[in-house]
Parts: sequence; C-alpha cells; structure tokens
Amino acid sequence: MKTPNIKKQNILCKRRKVQELFKKKLAISEIARQTGMARSNVYRWIKRDSILDKPKIKKSKKITDSIEKMIESEMRDKIGVGTRRVAKCLKKTFESTGSSRTISRSTIQRHLKQTEWGKIVRRIKNKPLLSKKNIEDRLNFCEIIEKAGYLCTKRLGQELRSHILFTDESVIELHPHINSNNAVIRTSDKKSIPVNSVPKKSEKIMVVGGICSRGKTPLLVFNSGLRINAAMYQEAILPVYFEFMKNKTFFPSERKIMFQQDMAPAHSAKSTMKLIEGAGFKTWGKGVWPGNSPDLNVIEHMWNELQESVFIAPRPTNIAELKTRVNEKWNSITVDYLKKLVESFPARIVECQTNLGNVTRY
Repeated sequence: MKTPNIKKQNILCKRRKVQELFKKKLAISEIARQTGMARSNVYRWIKRDSILDKPKIKKSKKITDSIEKMIESEMRDKIGVGTRRVAKCLKKTFESTGSSRTISRSTIQRHLKQTEWGKIVRRIKNKPLLSKKNIEDRLNFCEIIEKAGYLCTKRLGQELRSHILFTDESVIELHPHINSNNAVIRTSDKKSIPVNSVPKKSEKIMVVGGICSRGKTPLLVFNSGLRINAAMYQEAILPVYFEFMKNKTFFPSERKIMFQQDMAPAHSAKSTMKLIEGAGFKTWGKGVWPGNSPDLNVIEHMWNELQESVFIAPRPTNIAELKTRVNEKWNSITVDYLKKLVESFPARIVECQTNLGNVTRY
C-alpha cells in the first residue's frame, strides 16, 4: 500500500510530465493518454506555472460554538422561525454586548446545511381534525369493509371493488389560490415570473359526479350559490346515478352494486334513502360511511384534477369557459386512471386501521 508521501510524489511527477509534454507541443489527448490523467486535469496544469497545490487560506470561523447553540435554541423544532428572524435576534444580542459583529442570513443558511437537524426543511401538513366519534365510526367502517371482502386481493375482492360507485360534490374556482408548496417556476429572468391575480371573491361552480373502475358518470355542473337540498338531490342528481348503475357495461353484476355517498343532509334524508332502496340499490347507509372522511373516498383525486386544469393555458376567463374546461378534463380522464383510484381503496382502509382511525396520507 502506497504511503501518502509516495502518492503525493507520483502526482507531482505526473503534473511535471504534463507540462514537459505540453512544451513539446503534444496534443492534449496524447498528453492525457501518456500520463493517465483526465483531459480536464491536463488543461488545468498546463495553465499553471507551478506543479504545487495552491495554499489553502484558513477563514475565520464566523459561527462559534456559542452562536451555534443560540441558532439551535432559536430554530430547532420551532414552527415558522426563519433565518431572517434569527439574524435579527443575533444582531440584537451583539448590540446589547457592545459588539459590532453581524451574522448574515446566508451564513446561517450555510451553517444549517451542515447540521443534521437543519439541512432539510420539512413542511407541516394540514389534516382534518377528527372527533372521538369520527375515529370510532372510521374504525367500524373499516371493519365492515374487511368482513364484506372488499380488501381481498383475489378476483372476488376486485369484482366487489369494481362494483362500487363512488360519488361526491366539489366546488371549482375560476381564480383559485395557488398552492405555494409546489407553485414553482424555473427561469433566469425574474421579470418573466407570472402573477396569479386573485379577486377578493372568486367566481365558482359546483360539480357533481361518480366514478367506478370501468367508467364515470356524466359530470353535472351547477352555478355557485345553489344549495343542494334533498328535493334537488332526488330530482336532478340521483336519476343520473341510477341510470349509470343500470348500465351493464359499467356494472355487470346487479347484485354486487354498492352505491357510495357521504352523509350530507340531502343524502341521508329518509326520503332519499327510501328512493335508493326503492330503485333496488344497496348503499352504505346512515351511520356506516364515516363523517369527515374525504381520504377514504377515491373520487377526491378527481376534483384535484379538475381544479388544476384551470391553470392550463389559455386559462378560462369566465364561468362559461370554466364549465367547458372542467367538462373537457372530466371526459379526458382514462379508465386506467379510474382503476388505479378504485384499487387504492383497500390501501386507504388498511392505513386507516393502522393509524387507529386517524387520517391517512391520501
């Protein structure tokens, strides 16, 4: 094994040889071949007068041990504390001791990248606040689903899941707020960064629909401000769901059909439940589907797709264009995507059980 001194001597010999061969007017590629050095290293050493490394200049340590402790006490495990605030705090500390010293934000940022606890910024997620009853209802629902065979990985489980019609409603805004977590643009020109202008009150529409693993219902679009009560739900929305569930293309086995809806007042009204039962469809009735559980409903991802389509250029400028845009997006969603959503249902249930009824990552 070569000692460090011998290795260093060999490196210096190679550098000297590079300079000698270059003086003999050999090509760079030939010098690299004879010395075994990379072409980039050959370029570097033919430009130097010396074969020795440049002396390293020792920089004074700005972040001392005491300052390091101050930064950690101010920032570690603290919510919303940034480098700007810490820099101001350090400046006040220095001024109180009569020191003219300053620590810039960039210095603090470089220091954080070298620490185990501060090199990665982690965002805090907002999740629904579940009551004790919500958690109990979620666990009871998971148990019902498991006993009914919906979690089975074999053909029976797949058939049962493919016969669920997941339904829901959502509001789509014409001028939505951008999600600041992922709204980024990469450009060298700061002036080219677009601005998302948001009015005080954005115009909205309400969309209603259902999906299964073989297809989706027509998308129903209503103007904002329209309240869906039991009468409207029964007259304008349920007939669309019933017609869809009677289609053998989407639901080959009538006895396996399960109609999913949340327990909104219009959905859980006695007259609504009686109408569903009279049409011959099974549903997870009142007290079965848990409240405050959008993470268990696979159709929620569809609403994200529709809302994000608003940002696709050219952006809609009025409600008519918004309605056209969401309908185009709804119709463009493929059956393969629907299958993936429906097949995520077992994973949602299992994760809910693992989390003891608390919210999942979905």
